[in-house]
Amino acid sequence: MSDFICRNTMMRCNTPGMCSPHGGCQDPVNAQLRAVNFDYQLGADAAKDEIVRLKAENDRLRADYAALSTFNPDWDRVAAAQDSVREQMELANQANARCEELLSALKGMASMYGYCWDLVDGGLLCMQQNVQRFESAHEEAQRVITATSKASGQ
Repeated sequence: MSDFICRNTMMRCNTPGMCSPHGGCQDPVNAQLRAVNFDYQLGADAAKDEIVRLKAENDRLRADYAALSTFNPDWDRVAAAQDSVREQMELANQANARCEELLSALKGMASMYGYCWDLVDGGLLCMQQNVQRFESAHEEAQRVITATSKASGQ
């Protein structure tokens, strides 16, 4: 008897050297070492692939770092742009305030329509007690329209 393992039956080989069609007999220690070596090769190949992937990622990160380290914005231009945005926001806020004032004045004029009547010849008829109220609303609307026109440069 021998200590060889038959590849066909995976049992102790009763006829060493006679099962060559199945790859021959093998020493159990060698078979175990081949299995361990195969597992090692699989792990080594996976580790090599991981090393290649990590090197590529490292190169990419180094390139990104190099690009960021050369970034040098023109801070004077950034500050000027900020100031310009602040000025534009201030102008927009002023325009919004003028619009609110104009809307309020025009609402005052619109509230007078219940107290005044248009005549056929283009005149306006207003009762005596509402004349002062109409004049005040009209003057306020003219003042706001004039101020808005001057502010907008028209």
